Amino acid sequence: DILSIRLSRVYHHQLPVRYSDYSVSESIYNYAAIGSGFMVALGALATTQNVNIYPTTRLRTALDATAQHIATVRGPFIVE
Repeated sequence: DILSIRLSRVYHHQLPVRYSDYSVSESIYNYAAIGSGFMVALGALATTQNVNIYPTTRLRTALDATAQHIATVRGPFIVE
C-alpha cells in the first residue's frame, strides 16, 4: 500500500501541508515532513537549514537519513 504525499506550493511564504486524510496544516518553518519517518526527516532538515547546498541535495539527504533509521521508509525516491 503506497501512501501518496504531496506538499502544496509555497503561497505567500506559507508552507501548507496536505495529508492523506485531506487535512491541512501549516509549518512555522521553511520546511515540513510527514509520514512514518517525519521526526527523522525534520531533524535532518533542521540541521541543514543554514548549510549552503542545493534544495534537492538537502531533500535527498533528509530522505536518505530517514531511510537509514526508519524501517518503513525506503527508496527509490523521486525528486522532481
